[in-house]
Amino acid sequence: MKIYRPRDKWYNKSNKEKMKIRKYLFFLFALIYIFLLCPHNFTHAQSENKIKELSVAAVQFAVNLDIYSSSNLFEKEINNLFEKEIKSIIDSTTEKKPIDLIVFPEYTLAFLAFIPNGKDLENSPTFEQAFTSIKNKYPIFKTINGFFLTRARYTLIQAKRIFGKLSQKYHCYILAGSYFARSVGNTLVNRALVFGPSGSIIYTQDKVFLTNFEKDILKLSPGNQKKCKGFFINNLHVALTICRDTFDSSWESVYNQYDLWIDIKANGTYFTEQEKVSFERALPARMKKTSVPYGITACLTGSLFDLLWEGESSIIHNNKGIIQYLFKTGPIAEGVLKAELTFH
Repeated sequence: MKIYRPRDKWYNKSNKEKMKIRKYLFFLFALIYIFLLCPHNFTHAQSENKIKELSVAAVQFAVNLDIYSSSNLFEKEINNLFEKEIKSIIDSTTEKKPIDLIVFPEYTLAFLAFIPNGKDLENSPTFEQAFTSIKNKYPIFKTINGFFLTRARYTLIQAKRIFGKLSQKYHCYILAGSYFARSVGNTLVNRALVFGPSGSIIYTQDKVFLTNFEKDILKLSPGNQKKCKGFFINNLHVALTICRDTFDSSWESVYNQYDLWIDIKANGTYFTEQEKVSFERALPARMKKTSVPYGITACLTGSLFDLLWEGESSIIHNNKGIIQYLFKTGPIAEGVLKAELTFH
């Protein structure tokens, strides 16, 4: 009597058939491994395809000499703005959803350098006369550039103390504007600071394309565009340009694949119709030639000595080259724009 054994069937198959079966079994076991032993791969894939949201606020910040006359007054001004605007935005949401990112304009931090001399500047009609009054009292400051170089550390300490505390309290990212920072080779740069929810600085970026005021009066040095990499929030890549930077088309290739583009401005003139057209040649013109879906412009307003700033802050959406203004301020008053941005 012949006993049937399953392996006889296997031995009777040709080598070509055996190879085909082996390949089939290999792929079968590979699929089992992926599905059963590596479920996190699918979780990750699902999360990558999920719609992402980012809650943002753009601050149009109005400056004057009073708020830079003491560190306590500046801190009080910023805290009041958070209590009045940011906290009320959070409280107005059903789930009290925190804001992920708060953006302040260029130069917000720069004039903290004047705080130790606040009372010496009350009767100075111009920026240069203000420095002259400081130089007459403190001969160590021979140039405006030297003054800001010396005060750079003080300014950074105040920025960390005020905005580091707020980013922790509200558990958010804060782009705190820019200040005049000491850089390599004892040079002075216009540097933006980004604070993370831990309260520490997570990103800095130096202005690349400088204004005449920055080059001729302040003697600033330009930043390096190759070092401008942006930062991440919730796996979303955020790009940054500082005022005049945004008029240069070279940024389009640098930031083409980013998720959000921020332009912080201190537009040092009256916001005329000509300036309105000029603003259109900045972030809206750059974004329409990229795949970046959202943009934020945050402007400084107000005056300091003979310096004046005006501009319209905005939040815009780019839909395949068509720019839509989601929110926009007027050119003078202080205010906060808030938006929920959705990324597919």
